[in-house]
Amino acid sequence: MSPNSIDPQKGFDELVKAWKAAHTAGLLTKGQGYWHAGNTLDTYVNYLVGKPQNDANNIVGLSDPLFQTKKGTVENPEMWRDDYGWWGIAFLNAGQEEHASILKLPSATVQKCFENANFCWQVMNANWLKNNKTGVRNDPTGAGVANTITNVLFMMLSIRRSQCIGDTRARAEALDTARAVFDWFFSHHKSPGTSGLLNSQGLVRETPGSTSNRAWTGDQGWFWRACLVLFQLEDDGTTRKQNLSTVLRLITQAVFKNVFVDGVVHELPYPENYDIDYATGPGVFVRQYAAIHMIEHNVRYDLIITTAEGAWNNSDKNCGCWYAGDCKYKNLSGDPLWDLTRRTSDQDAYNALMTTRSP
Repeated sequence: MSPNSIDPQKGFDELVKAWKAAHTAGLLTKGQGYWHAGNTLDTYVNYLVGKPQNDANNIVGLSDPLFQTKKGTVENPEMWRDDYGWWGIAFLNAGQEEHASILKLPSATVQKCFENANFCWQVMNANWLKNNKTGVRNDPTGAGVANTITNVLFMMLSIRRSQCIGDTRARAEALDTARAVFDWFFSHHKSPGTSGLLNSQGLVRETPGSTSNRAWTGDQGWFWRACLVLFQLEDDGTTRKQNLSTVLRLITQAVFKNVFVDGVVHELPYPENYDIDYATGPGVFVRQYAAIHMIEHNVRYDLIITTAEGAWNNSDKNCGCWYAGDCKYKNLSGDPLWDLTRRTSDQDAYNALMTTRSP
C-alpha cells in the first residue's frame, strides 16, 4: 500500500467524533479521562498545525473550560500530577509563536495557553521542591510514586517552558529545572547491566530505581525526545552532556530493537501496558519519534511510513493494534473513552506521516 492512500483528514474526523462523544458523556473531567483530554489536545494541535484551514479555536476553546474544571491549586491539585504535564505541554504546543501564527489564535487565547501551562509547571515544580528534588510524585492525595512518565513530562514541560515563554529569568529557571530532573534520572544509572534507570533491554523503566523490568512505549518516546533536546541545549564538555550522550546511545539502540517489529510500533510485552490508560503508548511514542526525526533527520523515516500504514490497515479491525494477528488490547469499541484513546493514538501515526518529511 502506498502511504498516499492514508487520509489523515478522515482519521481526524473520527477523532473529533470520539472527542465530542467522550466530552458529552462527561468522561474528560474525571478519573483517567482527564489526562487523556490533555493528551488528545496535543495530538489535535499537531494535526491543525499541518492543516490550518481547520477551525483551530474549536479545540482550544473547548479544552480551556475542561482544564479549569479540575484545576485545583498549586499546593493541592485536584488531579494526578502527571495529568498537568500532559496538559501543560499541549497548551505550549498550541501557544508557541510559530504554531499560534499558523493557527491564527487570538492573543487572548495565546495568553490563556501560557497561563494554563505555567500553572501546570508550578503544580509539578512545587512537588519537586517539596521532595528535595528526588522526583515528582504522581498522586496528589499522598506520597505517590516518582515514576518515569510523571518526571519525564515535568522535564519536557520545563524544556518547552524555557523555549516558549518570554520572561528571561523564568526561562533560565525552567531550563535549570530540566537539567536537574535529568540528573535525577541519571542518578539511577550505573551501567547497562546494573542500571536502575534502564532495564535489561536498555529501555527506560516504568519507575526509575525499580527492580521491575517493565517499560512502556510512551516513556521511551518522551525520554528520548527530552534527552535529545536537552543534549542540544547543554554546553559542550559538561558531565551532563556526556551522560545525555550515554543514555541517548543506549535507548536509541534499545528502541530500534524492541519497539519496532517488522517496521511497525508495537507495545512492549508487559501485561500492565494493555489497559485503557497505557493503550495510548504507541501513539505517544510515534508522536515523539516524529519530533525526533525533525531534529535528527538520520533517524529512520521509513519506520514512520510503515507504522502509519500499519495503523491505517489494522487498527479498526484489530482492537487498536497496528499489526495483524493476536492483539492483547480488549475490544472496548463503543466505550467513549476507549474510542478516544484509540483514535488519538491512530491520529498520532497519521500526523507523523503528514508533518515529517523524508531527508
